[in-house]
Amino acid sequence: MKTAENEEREAVGMLAGELVCFVHVEGLFQVYGSPALYDGGDGCVKFDPVIMDLIRIEFGTDATFAIVAHELGHRLQDMHGEKFTQEGADFVAGCALARSGRPVTPFLDFLKKYDAGPPSFDARAAATLAGAEYCAHNMRAINWIGP
Repeated sequence: MKTAENEEREAVGMLAGELVCFVHVEGLFQVYGSPALYDGGDGCVKFDPVIMDLIRIEFGTDATFAIVAHELGHRLQDMHGEKFTQEGADFVAGCALARSGRPVTPFLDFLKKYDAGPPSFDARAAATLAGAEYCAHNMRAINWIGP
């Protein structure tokens, strides 16, 4: 059976050259209100393993995969000197989903139910779908942040 941790490892493997560190932090959700985050301070992407497993149970492994890819998107934004935006990270999540042959619907279902914004759900969904579309047609593109 796949777990959220397996999904995280798969997403990390896709962007291994772009990641500095990857850390599970129990209680992260209670402090930050997010199952995962990248704050740029130490170069680490952090995850709450308990919350990620609850998300996997409710929405499936494609959603946890996308959450990890989203946070890696923030890591990429940081590495390339880009402004941190949710839409930019969602573009990366959509791209990672397309490159791994996964659907975007579970991630969008998660966002619709639990993300209060800003930005709006519609803006985040559009960015995720744009990333999936771009990478589905440009599988060899190295630009994960977008055209």
